[in-house]
Amino acid sequence: IQVPKKVVDGKYDAAYILSYPNLTIRSEMMKKYGIEQIMQEMEGISVDKDEQYELLQFPMPGGNPDNKVMNVLKMKCPSTQVWYALRVPPECRNIGEAINWTYGISLGDVRDGKGVDVLGAT
Repeated sequence: IQVPKKVVDGKYDAAYILSYPNLTIRSEMMKKYGIEQIMQEMEGISVDKDEQYELLQFPMPGGNPDNKVMNVLKMKCPSTQVWYALRVPPECRNIGEAINWTYGISLGDVRDGKGVDVLGAT
């Protein structure tokens, strides 16, 4: 895969990471840069949080009127204790909605009580 030199050198900032078009490369940059650093630089907010999950919201760099924010579900692997981040729809209002969405359940169904309660992940 060809990537810009600044990606290889690690010479980028949070706005560059969040606007990078390739999901796989963006994810790797997020891991190396750190979600906490991104959150601080982009003035992100924590929408909902528990011991294993956190729903974060960031302004979307270069976003258009229909795409002003980015929601990210930060989750901790219980076996490795490594944190991962997964982009979820900006309409997600809490961890439960974000988790259900990752399982393919529509937000409308979740809000109608048709979602699942996730007690823990493995």
